[in-house]
Amino acid sequence: SLVGSEMCIRDRRLLESEEFTRGVSHLPLIKSKERELPDHERMIASSRLGRCVVATAEFYTVYQRVYTLIKSGYIDKNPLTPKTTKWTYDIAKNSAVSEKTTADTLMITGISGGGKTTIRNGFLKGFPQVIDHTEYQGKPFIFRQLVYICVDMPHDASRSALCLEIFRQFDDLLETNYAQQYGRKGVKIDDMQQAIA
Repeated sequence: SLVGSEMCIRDRRLLESEEFTRGVSHLPLIKSKERELPDHERMIASSRLGRCVVATAEFYTVYQRVYTLIKSGYIDKNPLTPKTTKWTYDIAKNSAVSEKTTADTLMITGISGGGKTTIRNGFLKGFPQVIDHTEYQGKPFIFRQLVYICVDMPHDASRSALCLEIFRQFDDLLETNYAQQYGRKGVKIDDMQQAIA
C-alpha cells in the first residue's frame, strides 16, 4: 500500500507520479533458487505473475482525475456554514431540495479483461475510504466522511438490488443499518434512492 497516502485528501496533497507508481505497482518476488526447480514446480511458481501490476501512465492520469473530482466536490461545502448545516439536516429528513449540481463524473470503459478493475483498485489506494474528522479550521468537528464506495452492478441489474448493495457498503464502512432498514418488503425504490442521496 502507499506509505502515507491515506492522508493525501485530508492533507490536500496529490501524490507525485513516482510515489504513486511505487505504491500501486506489484511485482512478485522471484527467488533465484526457483530457476533450479523441476518444470512443474516452476510452472506453479510462475502463476504469481498473474498478480503482477505495473502502473502505466494511464493509472496516474485516472488517479489525478479522481483526485480533482473529489476535491472539486468540496467547493462551497464548508461544514461549519449555516447553509451546509441546513443542507445536511434536510438530507437526513429526506426533505432536501434538489439543486442544479456542479458535480463532474468520470467513466472508465473497456473490453472485458482489459484492466478496468485493476486500474480502479490501483488508483483507489491513493485515497482513504473513510475519514474520521475531529476538528475543522481549529474548531471541534466530529464527523465521519465517506470518500468513496465501489459497487458492482448486481447480476439482475435491478435498481432495488443496486440500492441495497450501496446500503450494504454504507453499513460496512459507517456501522449503520441501512440495508436492514430499506431492505424490508414494501419499501419503494424512490425512497431508497432518496435515502442514498
